[in-house]
Amino acid sequence: ISHEMSKLFLEAHQGWGVNFHFNQGVSRINQANGRVTGVVKENGEELPADLVVYGIGIIPNITLATEAGLEIDNGIKVDANLSTNDPHISAIGDVACFPCIHNHGEHTRIESVPNAMEQARNVAARLLGKPSPFIATPWFWTDQGNLKLQIVGLSTIRPHNSSPYSASAKIIWLPLNPATGRAITWPEKNCFLVQPNSLSVKPTS
Repeated sequence: ISHEMSKLFLEAHQGWGVNFHFNQGVSRINQANGRVTGVVKENGEELPADLVVYGIGIIPNITLATEAGLEIDNGIKVDANLSTNDPHISAIGDVACFPCIHNHGEHTRIESVPNAMEQARNVAARLLGKPSPFIATPWFWTDQGNLKLQIVGLSTIRPHNSSPYSASAKIIWLPLNPATGRAITWPEKNCFLVQPNSLSVKPTS
């Protein structure tokens, strides 16, 4: 997401009492009597804690695919129809690395529920005799506190001969509208729309 949108969410979480420690690693987790007592950072500082949640991303599980002789490239490599190098096997979801028209045709792996659902529909249609390349537009969302972030597209801004993206493409920030409780990032005039970020404030009950 854009720097401005990231800053907005950072400040929102800080306002809710969340403390951030960026660019720092964890050296160990301390415990006593079988329960966690704190997290020690690489600089030696200990953060008291009675619960630790890991959020470190995912690594695609390719063990079975490798044993089956499928081609591997940042996940299970598939073609535009989501078929692997074995014509009897398809791959979808977080583990599938497919040629994405929204990323200059480069093989891309997208970790999102909507992407997995759209790919499932695509493969189902092919199995029913209606094949078509997978071209669904990526979209994402997250609810955090009273904020909802919705994203359409991929923010892959760079020159490419076959793409309307350009090195001069820009995304600017429009502040939150107090009348509607909404904000959106939108490109300047005559710039190609790359990745709109829509933010809304949910009413409190």
